[in-house]
Amino acid sequence: LPNLVNLESFTCSENDFSGKVPELTALRKLTTLRMSNNKLTGTLPSFAQHPSLVTLDLSQNSLTGPVPSTLLNSVVGSEAVFLDLSRNRLTGTVPG
Repeated sequence: LPNLVNLESFTCSENDFSGKVPELTALRKLTTLRMSNNKLTGTLPSFAQHPSLVTLDLSQNSLTGPVPSTLLNSVVGSEAVFLDLSRNRLTGTVPG
């Protein structure tokens, strides 16, 4: 996945994938990431390197720990963002 630098949209919901959310820093053109209803574990990475990201759905996994304060730092302030982190074990507040 990290080598697909021109990838704009990735959906892999409902596939029973397990492990951590992959490192996606090189995917600067990513606008949509849907990885809901899997068995992902570990902490929630920051998506601060993704200025075009407008849809992020990591709901219904087993993510733990705090929500990064830099979660969507690079998203343009006037851009509407869909964010679903429900049904995980995350703590803290969503910045913004």
